[in-house]
Amino acid sequence: MKADIVNICDPEFEKTVNGLLETFKSRMNGETSRQMQACNNAYSSNYGVSITHLKELAANAGFPTPMLDKLWTLNIREIRLIALITLPDTDATAERLARWAENINTPELAEYAAQYAFGRTTEPAALINALLESPNQYSAMTAFYTAGRVLQNGRSIDEETVSTLQTYAGRHRLASVGEARACSFMIRIFLRKKTFPAESLADLVSQISSRNPDFGSLVALEFESEREMFGL
Repeated sequence: MKADIVNICDPEFEKTVNGLLETFKSRMNGETSRQMQACNNAYSSNYGVSITHLKELAANAGFPTPMLDKLWTLNIREIRLIALITLPDTDATAERLARWAENINTPELAEYAAQYAFGRTTEPAALINALLESPNQYSAMTAFYTAGRVLQNGRSIDEETVSTLQTYAGRHRLASVGEARACSFMIRIFLRKKTFPAESLADLVSQISSRNPDFGSLVALEFESEREMFGL
């Protein structure tokens, strides 16, 4: 962790941020923070605070959306997670979230972004397409997780966007285990929600496995386990 106090040319915002940092320090798990920083030091600060505690803080925060936009720009793990958890559904627009996605810099943040905000977007097709076109190295991972979360949340994705995701997944070279897990998650949600016939998804998984000898087996294994579990 590199900094405890943030100096910002906005007294009110600075007071808010430093108040949050003091709260994080009181909830800090030092060992977890050190382990997370050792695995991925992309954050400027990481207090190792659990999601449970962050949800408690977010429930009482009452930050307006313009404040959340500003908080998101800070490369501090807990502050970004609070912004994701707190963002109102009505403000989860494709334009805002595509802009936020430019700052996603860890696999954890990609997964939590989809779980706590992107999956609640008011414009899933526009957001997913923007993510698939983004140069950010975590954009594909975020798109896969977002598609799955949108469907899990009972929202729909139009057929053209679903087809785009299917084509993209089949042609995309998975860059990491994290990306493979995100792709697997999306395909398994497609299977549960019957977005595509099971055999069509099996063909997609086979295509992914052939194209990705390093990580494709993970997608195939989880897909087959899902089919067996649900009898699909």
